[in-house]
Order: sequence, then C-alpha cells, then structure tokens
Amino acid sequence: PRSTQGVSSAASDVYKRQVEYYYLSSMQMAIGKYKDCLKNALKYKQSPLADKRYMDKINRMIQNCEFAINAMKSPVNFDPVNLGSSINTELPEYFPSVTADDSTFLFTRRVNDISAPMGRQEDIFVSKKTSGNQWGNSQLISDVINSKYNEGAPTFSTDGQYIIFVGCEIGEKDNNGFYQYGDGRKGYGSCDLFYSQNDGQNWSKPVNLGPKINSRHWETQPSFSSDGKTLYFVRGLTYNRQRRSPNNQDIYVTTILEDGSWSKPTKLPSNINTSYREESVQIHPDGKTLYFASNGHPGMGGLDIFMTRKQENNTWSDPINLGYPLNTFVDENSILISPKGDLAYFSSNREGGYGSLDLYSFNIDEKFKPFPIQSVSYTHLRAHETLRYLVCRLLLE
Repeated sequence: PRSTQGVSSAASDVYKRQVEYYYLSSMQMAIGKYKDCLKNALKYKQSPLADKRYMDKINRMIQNCEFAINAMKSPVNFDPVNLGSSINTELPEYFPSVTADDSTFLFTRRVNDISAPMGRQEDIFVSKKTSGNQWGNSQLISDVINSKYNEGAPTFSTDGQYIIFVGCEIGEKDNNGFYQYGDGRKGYGSCDLFYSQNDGQNWSKPVNLGPKINSRHWETQPSFSSDGKTLYFVRGLTYNRQRRSPNNQDIYVTTILEDGSWSKPTKLPSNINTSYREESVQIHPDGKTLYFASNGHPGMGGLDIFMTRKQENNTWSDPINLGYPLNTFVDENSILISPKGDLAYFSSNREGGYGSLDLYSFNIDEKFKPFPIQSVSYTHLRAHETLRYLVCRLLLE
C-alpha cells in the first residue's frame, strides 16, 4: 500500500508541475512575455500528462506567441497622438465616428450620473472641426438622443444627417411584450439599434430599426456604408436577458431591399468570424475595406485590429493583422479610418492620457490604407436619398 501511495503521490506531483506550465504561460501571454510564454506552452503541450481540455487554448497561445515574436521584429509605422482635452477627459471615450467631409466627430463617453440606474451610463458626444483644423470642444449631441440610460457606438450617414446608435433595455416590458429602453423607446431585448434624423437644427426622436435587425440578443457597434444601402453590426448571443458570452459575438450584414425593407442579417463568412470574439466593425466609405477587432485570429493576444477587402466575386479576403505596435498584448478596438484613408482614430488607455480610455489619431501605414473614394458630394447624395426613403417607410409601419 505504501508503495502504491508513493507512486500515486509522485505522479500527482508531476501532474501539478505540468499544470503549472499551463497557468504560467497564460500569465506570460497576458503581459506580453511572448518568448517565455511560448517555451512554457510547448512544455505543457509536449507533456504526456497534458489535459486535452486545455489543448485548444494552448495551441492558440503557441500560434499567437509565434505571430507576436515575428511581428515585433518588423514593426509598422505607428505614432499615436492624443486628440486632446476638447475630446478626452478623465472618463472613458471610445467608438468614434466621422462624417465623410471630416468636419464632424462623434464618440461615446461613459459618464457618472446619479440619476442612472447604476450611477453611470453612456452618452453620445459631438465635436466640430475648427478653422485651425482641430476638433472643437465636444458636447452632448442631443437631449432627444441621450438619456439617463445607455446610448453609444454611433455611426453617421456620410452627410451627417442620420445616425444609427445603440440603446439598451432597462428591464421592463409593456403590455404588448416590448422591452422598454427609456424615454418611450421600445425594443426586442438586450441592446438594439436605433436611428435619428437631423432636420438641420434638431435631431428627431429615435426609432427602433425593427425586428429584421434587432432581436432578443445584443445588437451593437453599427457601421453604415457610404451609399446608405448596407449596414454592418455586431451581434452577441445572450442568455438570461443581458448576460452573454463574449465569445458568442460575430459581425453581421444587412442591406436595404428594393421595397425599402431590411434584408435578413447574415453573418460574415467563417474566414472573418471565428468561434471567439469579433467587434468594432467599420466599413470604409470605399465600400470594399472592412476593419474590425478580434481575438480569434492570430495576433498579439487579446483583441487585435484587422482588415479585410471585398473581392470582385463578393467574397472577403483573409484578414490581415494591422501589426505591432498598434496591436499589443492588451485589447485594441474602436478603430475608425478617415474617409481620405490617411488617418486612423482609436481608443486606448495607454500611459500619458487624461485617464481611462482616450481617443487617439495616427497616420495609417500605407499597406493598410483603404482604396481612394469617389467624390464626397456624390456619395452624400446617394446616401441621403436612400436613408430618406427608408425613414419614411419605417415611420409608416
């Protein structure tokens, strides 16, 4: 019996040492120690005692470490500039959007609000470009759009006369079974997409985009095409209302049909969406270059920013990682590429900011730029006509 117990104890000690390689490599990945992570992940994988339940994560760590080590040998051009105190505060700022003429800037800020259910909530802010080509002091976009509940992740039509944004339910249903979203808004559960129109002076009361797009799941982070006919957004599968698994999160697309209705949203293909997490989608005004964040493709760890291009046969190219040091071992997302394609905006909590997440700009590396776009005025006209027809139709439904 003693001998058996001794063998069992020795085997247990060996197993514990092997498991330590797994946890050690996980911690090293989380702080960007890629060479050490790779060494310990390989030790665990090669062990006869390795637990098969951990192999998927171990293989992903090995793949990410190898990618990161190579990426750091060939860094891309990246020199981020903080957008300054007219945009950034000690509070988190993220999810930027800009008009096609680069004159109006939208973003989300999480604000402290004693009237909000959790003591804080998200609002949409706007900034206009000054004569000195700087962003002016930001302000709340409108009391009609913002409330004491969450509104955020806005996307502009190219002419700036329409926005689509996210609102989240407040836990109540009316007698017709619709969830309440505050300020008389109704929806289908979790977070929904809403739109509002500007008549030149004021924004209209937000309207839900409807059950073709919104569901009981989490719809968020919309991006509207420059021609006003295609909408990309993120859907996260929820369970028990607001609770959701971050890994069940994909990019969807819907188009406006000839009768003015939305098509049934479809997932982007499996070379874009993974079994992990995709978010922060932007379709550039060129209509062919898509930027997004993911932790399911080979990268630096956490969420990295990628790009893909629509091909002549309407398929999407395999995503390209935008490289180091834009992408790091922490999460990167909320990227926005300017209409001209030379400047990018993103959100980061890097050192030297005003506190928490700040918005930054940087000159984008040549190989990641979108295609040149046609004249802004023509794009504006097409988008405006399409959206005006859609709005009239939805208001009549």
